Amino acid sequence: MQTPSSNPSDAAQAGRRTPASRRHFLKTSALTTAAASLGAGVVDAAKPDPRKLDSEIAKRKFLTFIKPFQSLSYDDLADTIADLGFQGIEATVRKNGHVLPEKVEDDLPKLVTALKKRDLELSVMATDINSVDPLSEKVLRTAAALGVPRYRMSYYKYDLKKPLDNQLESFKAPLADLVALNRDLGIQALYQNHSGANYCGASLWDLFYLMRDHPKEFFASAFDVGHALVEGGKCWPQHLALMLPRIELLYVKGPAYRDNKIAFGPLEESALDSAKLFKMLKEGGFTGPYNLHVEYHMKSKDKMGDTLKAMPRDLAMLKQWIASA
Repeated sequence: MQTPSSNPSDAAQAGRRTPASRRHFLKTSALTTAAASLGAGVVDAAKPDPRKLDSEIAKRKFLTFIKPFQSLSYDDLADTIADLGFQGIEATVRKNGHVLPEKVEDDLPKLVTALKKRDLELSVMATDINSVDPLSEKVLRTAAALGVPRYRMSYYKYDLKKPLDNQLESFKAPLADLVALNRDLGIQALYQNHSGANYCGASLWDLFYLMRDHPKEFFASAFDVGHALVEGGKCWPQHLALMLPRIELLYVKGPAYRDNKIAFGPLEESALDSAKLFKMLKEGGFTGPYNLHVEYHMKSKDKMGDTLKAMPRDLAMLKQWIASA
């Protein structure tokens, strides 16, 4: 079991409980919050028939990003995520992550073992990898040997003071080497579209240009609906239609407009046109996995506690959207 994070507030919180009592606290907190959220009914209007919801949701796989829980031991993390009702996680295997790249051969097997005890998958890794180097290769070889099916790449970035087309072309060679390694190892790279002026992939068309030369099995889209709305505005359906054949995972987060500024928050407050989004996904044949990102409490004093309270409500909202499509 790994040493908890050195974050003072997290360490103090963890230090007040033994591992067994902390697992009990996390389990009961998660289950109590989930019961309250689901019992209240996330959105009373347009609730799907419960039988339809159960039938639709049984076909799906739900993952979550564990960034808010990096101070937990692997066993405590597995208990918490399982009790929240997810089937797998996106783990951070990167600088300052839950698993450090230089310790991947020792620590990644421990994480996988802890997850398996609770019938959970390490479904995707968030990494710093966007080219082949000795450390990146060690991370991917270790993950592939453990049966980890996919990883999220780090981003290619533009220098806006230089011609963008030349930079886009320069990304192709390191990407081709990485895809070749993925093919050899039997692992899939995912690229998340992220909002921001210098992010390759923010506008989606440049990412499509890079992807079209490679098979989806080894290089695919982690389509982020929140960032797509931020960057796409009214044309996000065009971007979704463009990427739909390449999407392996759907990253779900809810952007909302407050005081003419956009911020991420609870799904029930989001500006997403969920009916259109999930109708398009259904018609396009996408069935998941769905990766719920709940990061809007990362700056709160009790980021773990606040996130634990928010996750069941967002998960219930996501399930209603899917079942209503």
